[in-house]
Amino acid sequence: MNYAFEDYGDIQGERSLRIAISVHLVVSLGVRWIIEDGYDSQFRNQAHPIASLHGLDQAGRVLYTGTFSKALLPSLRIGYPVARADLVPAFCAVRPAVDRSPPSSRQRVIANFLEEGYFPVHLRRLRERLRASRDMMAGFLAERLADHVAVLLPDQGINLTVRSTGSWDDVTDVCAVALKKGVVVIPLSRMNVVSTKRSRLLLGFPGFPRRRRI
Repeated sequence: MNYAFEDYGDIQGERSLRIAISVHLVVSLGVRWIIEDGYDSQFRNQAHPIASLHGLDQAGRVLYTGTFSKALLPSLRIGYPVARADLVPAFCAVRPAVDRSPPSSRQRVIANFLEEGYFPVHLRRLRERLRASRDMMAGFLAERLADHVAVLLPDQGINLTVRSTGSWDDVTDVCAVALKKGVVVIPLSRMNVVSTKRSRLLLGFPGFPRRRRI
């Protein structure tokens, strides 16, 4: 079983390559299942959305999962799978063993929100706000920290990645200093399979002000 998710700081073209590789794994190497986590796939800022693995899968081996926690409210804690019809009974049987289902009232509210066509309108507005916050943060970093970090501007998602220019390499110290200022950053080195030449940090931009503070 393989697990695929959105890449932090994805640069245009890289995700398309990963999609092609994953589809090759399914078709050619006999991978039984790929679980695709599209938790922030709705937040694409440039051009058209990139096709999901599930949409390209011809063998029926990709199980797509998503959530409303990012696009609506984190407190909803409501997600969803997209799977073949013959797998639905298995999902229904396993669901009660995982945890209790979210309140049916919340599920009905979301269902009505989708059926009445409000969700696409909400997403368009949310994308505009997120893009403004992303651009403001990227501009701030370029203005204040250009000698220390290079910003990898993402095409989609709610996080951006900064890479060290070489003036620092101890991500633990950087994270500790940031935390003292009330800023939480995540060192991506913890997720590396192999070491890299430059340290990288993950920054979330949804809470960044869209207008410069005076």
